[in-house]
Amino acid sequence: MYHHLTRPNLASEREDWYNLSDDIEFRPPGVEGGRQKPAEDLTELEKKAYLSFEDCRNACDEHERCYQFVFHDRTCGFSYSYRLGERRDKEDGKRFKSGWNLARIAKDQREHSCTEPGWL
Repeated sequence: MYHHLTRPNLASEREDWYNLSDDIEFRPPGVEGGRQKPAEDLTELEKKAYLSFEDCRNACDEHERCYQFVFHDRTCGFSYSYRLGERRDKEDGKRFKSGWNLARIAKDQREHSCTEPGWL
């Protein structure tokens, strides 16, 4: 399914797109929300992840489990799986922008190739 439905539509980044990256989120100091890492446990890159799309990407790149990320309204979200997501128009003048670590995803696909469906 990944190779036929998801992979052909992935790009390193996509404007006005929400890729469902919400396993962990980073917000400005003093702004509370769900799925946040405690401030005292943040790396230097995580402390800046909420500042811009590029800062969010840099923080994601630092984590070997982060395959994709989203930046919206000074919030950076990571995902520990890869998903395509959906188009998301501006909300209150704020835009969504999503990114994928394509090299990391390709490496994961090589290391965990699936040759036939596995039914539970």
